[in-house]
Amino acid sequence: MYNLLKFEMYKLKYNKTFISSVIVTAFSIIWCIYLSLYNNHTIKEINDYFQGREFGILINNFQDRVHPKFIEYFYSAFGFCPVISILVIFLVGSIVIDEYTEGTIKNIAAYGHKRVKIYISKLIIICLSIFILIILLLFGTAIMGSFISGWNGTFSFNLFIQMMKVTISITLVYFSLASIYICLAVIIRNKSIFAVLSIIGMIIEVSYLFQFNDFFKHMPMFMFIEICMLQINLYSIILNCSILIIITTLVGAFIFKNLELK
Repeated sequence: MYNLLKFEMYKLKYNKTFISSVIVTAFSIIWCIYLSLYNNHTIKEINDYFQGREFGILINNFQDRVHPKFIEYFYSAFGFCPVISILVIFLVGSIVIDEYTEGTIKNIAAYGHKRVKIYISKLIIICLSIFILIILLLFGTAIMGSFISGWNGTFSFNLFIQMMKVTISITLVYFSLASIYICLAVIIRNKSIFAVLSIIGMIIEVSYLFQFNDFFKHMPMFMFIEICMLQINLYSIILNCSILIIITTLVGAFIFKNLELK
């Protein structure tokens, strides 16, 4: 497993899709800061009311736009996390489907590596790439924004704990999303169809998020919106994400184990 992860890390450094994802994330940081400087309005995405509470994704939400705080830049960057949802689709397509169609996975298996370990190594490296993008987006925006606007307010230990809680929550949600996509990629094995179905599924989930809340509340998008509104139940998120990761990993690994490699 160590050699597999080492090999995956080496490939990730030169993966064009990952490099492009970093560039897109960097552009999102710049755009977020630009909005804070030149736009005086809060931008709301997927905004709706559910059970007497307002749900949605907020961008450029500052109490004092003249003196924006570090934590406000951190939360404002959350509005660009849906961009990462799209990037995850292309990362999975590149790391899983492209390597399957090009015969890279077959060559790795020919060296005696067990297919289950290959599958898990793909999951780990994709989760690592997602973690890098999330940290870059959230903390990169907060640091650059504070550097430009100046350090306003105090940074307490409770604020640090709150940021870590939010970061852990959003990371787990995206890990579960990646696990779902990898399982789907192994089933479909066609990059174009996989990308289209993933995006359609995302649109359907967003469109009917509150109509079928009993089901969708356990899905990544609903949990993501709850985090954006700072309504975080860490125990529930850990439980839901763990169940999603375990189920999709078991299903995906089983299919991958019995798959005819090209």
